[in-house]
Amino acid sequence: MSEISHSKKFVFIANPKTASTSVAAVLRQAFPGELVKDPPVGAMGLHSNYLGLRTYLQREGYNIDEYFVFGFLRHPLTRISSAHFHQKNADTYPHTGYINPIKDKDIEFYIKWLGAQKNPSSKRLAIGDESNVLLFRKLNYMFYDESGKLPSNVFIYKTEEIEARIPEILKTIDPIHSPFYNKKIPVKNRKHRGRAHTSLSPESLALLKNYAPLDFEYYKEINMGWLPSCDQFAFGDHAPYVSSV
Repeated sequence: MSEISHSKKFVFIANPKTASTSVAAVLRQAFPGELVKDPPVGAMGLHSNYLGLRTYLQREGYNIDEYFVFGFLRHPLTRISSAHFHQKNADTYPHTGYINPIKDKDIEFYIKWLGAQKNPSSKRLAIGDESNVLLFRKLNYMFYDESGKLPSNVFIYKTEEIEARIPEILKTIDPIHSPFYNKKIPVKNRKHRGRAHTSLSPESLALLKNYAPLDFEYYKEINMGWLPSCDQFAFGDHAPYVSSV
């Protein structure tokens, strides 16, 4: 789901549970034939982070600093609900076959489990996306460089603003010939209507904030006392139930 175009000079970082499937579909539709097709197995993961994608490009002889790099972030409370919903219903980890230790566990258990995990190194991620065990990944893990900074050519957009941002992104990629995308981004996963994040205990909320402090900082202007239901920002062509809009 991460997408690269050498001719258009862009890299899309597919952050899980942030509408990455839908964004990738828009890019494939907007720039047919312009994206890297079928890279070698293990060369680039479905949800590789900035460091993993930079390593892949270096191996292919490209410099990521010359590319427009972008991805999406989603409010950590609605994203934790979505990540929990998908992970608790799986018998095994996606794409790995490992037994899922949070099968049928509640969200409080999931947050404790998540906080105990260590993200794989960028080296491991660059040769294979073992990080698929984590569907909630921290902002700094997905987008920062090894010095803990956001590179100047990396841009983070909010999933909640996706319909306004897609035309802006396409124009940035190709300001002259950019396709005018005025379609409504399909809202899918309608089977997922949970509001598990609204019933979090203070202890679990504190654990989540401790796990992903920069994600909460990014959304600090949003009133934490009210958030939309989790399914309002649930996207993706891989959904078990799809409704057209």
